[in-house]
Amino acid sequence: MEPDEVRNGEAERAKLTAELLSELERELKQTPVAEHVRRMLASLSTLAVQRLGMGEADKELRDLGQAHLAIECFRVLSETLVAAGIDEEADAYREVLSQMQLAFVAELNRPDVTSQAVGQDTPESNSREQNASETEGGEAQP
Repeated sequence: MEPDEVRNGEAERAKLTAELLSELERELKQTPVAEHVRRMLASLSTLAVQRLGMGEADKELRDLGQAHLAIECFRVLSETLVAAGIDEEADAYREVLSQMQLAFVAELNRPDVTSQAVGQDTPESNSREQNASETEGGEAQP
């Protein structure tokens, strides 16, 4: 492939990317926040199930710390939508949340799960705990 052809291909890709980003920006501006939150809830529930490693194809994605984070974010966002009176899907959200929480507890109770599986003793979680403690005005906890 000639250098000019490569440059033309890159320029075309850049133009298409800019057009897609512009279209996405227009869509974001026109979509109500509640709809964005609903989409996030769908994504979070999918991520939680994947990180729980529940499907055969998801075994390598299993990460209980990430699953816990997705479940907690789902809980907070769904409660916020319901509390604001924006969404009539409260029962559906509660059911999905309940199922994810039960699956999480079942995974925690598996005999092969260690504390590291839920991020309790990882350097990243220890760093977050230390930063949170320092932010609250306390001294870093070991």
